[in-house]
Amino acid sequence: MKDQLREFDIDGVHYRVDDFGVVHQDPPVVTQVYDREYVASRYDVIPEKVREMSMLRIGWLVGAIRCFDSVLDVGYGNGDFLAAFGMWPGWNVNRYGSDISGYPLPDGCYGGTLRGQSILLPDPDSLVMTLFDSLEHIPDLGFIEEIGAKWIAITAPWYPGPAKFAEWKHRRPGEHLHHFTPESLMRFMRNCEYKAEIIGETLEDALRPPDAGMEHNTFTALYRRGRY
Repeated sequence: MKDQLREFDIDGVHYRVDDFGVVHQDPPVVTQVYDREYVASRYDVIPEKVREMSMLRIGWLVGAIRCFDSVLDVGYGNGDFLAAFGMWPGWNVNRYGSDISGYPLPDGCYGGTLRGQSILLPDPDSLVMTLFDSLEHIPDLGFIEEIGAKWIAITAPWYPGPAKFAEWKHRRPGEHLHHFTPESLMRFMRNCEYKAEIIGETLEDALRPPDAGMEHNTFTALYRRGRY
């Protein structure tokens, strides 16, 4: 990150806005416990809705990219996206997952940590990295450049602006550490040498609509490695 443009506090939590326009909890300290219970309480209790979301994401990804050999799902939750991808007709991709919860990966998938040697990833030029509802949870975003995937797909909560931030349901100190708009994420990814192919679509709002008074809930974007 570059120079700080603005800093403020809400309920004793300090935030800073970087020169890309991304709002960060500062320091980015995780207090939420990410374990199997966390995953189960959010995903296992709504299996039909989770599968519907997985199929929506896969259909969007396949339609947008059309050809790739491997997918790495960062923050895979209960693994439903990877499981559903294994059943997608006509596609045979290598499936990798990274999550700190310890929740078991689906059969046929490879897993481990983002940093270190426990994930042996394929050639980055054949890899799609997906971050569905996970980028905002990760303290250090440097892994994006370290992995160097050809494609990166991201779904993130759509930051509603300072007037609504204090009461926003996605302002979760110790859990959601970074807050993006499509434009601020595009600028951040450009700094990581990724070009925006799709800046911000709200396709997932059809399954989880925004709260009253909010224009959007989340946005989904697609980036390809390379300079502008």
